[in-house]
Amino acid sequence: MRQIAELSSATLASARRLFNDAKLLYGAGRLPSSFVLLGLSADELGKHVMVTAFCGAKEDTDSEWEEFWARFRRHEAKLDVALVG
Repeated sequence: MRQIAELSSATLASARRLFNDAKLLYGAGRLPSSFVLLGLSADELGKHVMVTAFCGAKEDTDSEWEEFWARFRRHEAKLDVALVG
């Protein structure tokens, strides 16, 4: 469980860093680059939400972990979670 907590913390820190970088680029008038980093930030935020939601919501079986990691790697799933959450 410690590793999941560390993953949750790392994904949130990454999302914050990318968001802050996107704001800096936006302020410098570098809109396309800012937009790309904003998308990456949303992807990381989706990871954070997925990890946090998975903890305690599952029975901790191998098949549930396999499904979790498959979703964790899909950008569409992470962005869906970030935008809906």
